[in-house]
Amino acid sequence: MKSRIRLTLWFVLATFILIGCRSIRGVQESEKKAVTRENRVQKLMVSPPFSDLSAKIVVASQSKMISGQLRMRWDKSIQISISALGMVELGRLEFLTDKVVVINRINRTYSELFYSDIPYFTDFDLDYYVIQSLLWNRLFVSGERDISKALKSIIYLSLQTREDILCMDRLSGFHFLINSENNLVGTFRKTSSYQFDIKYGDFDNINRSFYFPKQWLVSITIADTIFSVEANLQSLSVEKGEWVSETKVNSRYSKITLKQMLESVIEIL
Repeated sequence: MKSRIRLTLWFVLATFILIGCRSIRGVQESEKKAVTRENRVQKLMVSPPFSDLSAKIVVASQSKMISGQLRMRWDKSIQISISALGMVELGRLEFLTDKVVVINRINRTYSELFYSDIPYFTDFDLDYYVIQSLLWNRLFVSGERDISKALKSIIYLSLQTREDILCMDRLSGFHFLINSENNLVGTFRKTSSYQFDIKYGDFDNINRSFYFPKQWLVSITIADTIFSVEANLQSLSVEKGEWVSETKVNSRYSKITLKQMLESVIEIL
């Protein structure tokens, strides 16, 4: 009888030990998964390992196609130029930390605007640093540049696949989709009045295992109307460029309003 009781006690004890080990292992695996997930997100938040990026860009919208040059300098400037036959610059769009400059070379006119003055930019929470993150394929928290603080604003959402990550900036509502190779393949935001969506594809290793998308699909839906643009990048370079961060507008150019500039740009396109 005593041996049977002793055997039973040993069996119960062994069972609790096994259950305890399994539970501890499960907690450890969950913690490991959480840490890995946060590390993957943090990796997409940090600054790129180079300050300059340039590429030829071909943009297609509906039946129109234009080409030009994309130049970006981290935390300083983003320049998108439109050219004819890849040689003569027709116009330039320049994002600076404090303003946006639009230059029309044909009509010799330009516009300078604050981000708050541009229609829909305030609604979309777009400032220089958000636009920089979108074009550099970086994950971000709107209005917060401290990564440790930004990570606390990220909410993780469930997905059917373990390897992919879907997360959201709780402050702005921007969603981010990360694939199993830890590439940021989608950024989107949806409200009651509009939907903003960017899909990234055709990633290329351009510098020290830094993968950058050569294909962007941007779409904005407002009142059931969809505006979409597809951009393809060619000849990517991360060499330090000789171009100036802020374009000095020719003194002979006339300053005009945003509405006048848009009308003149439409004529060019």
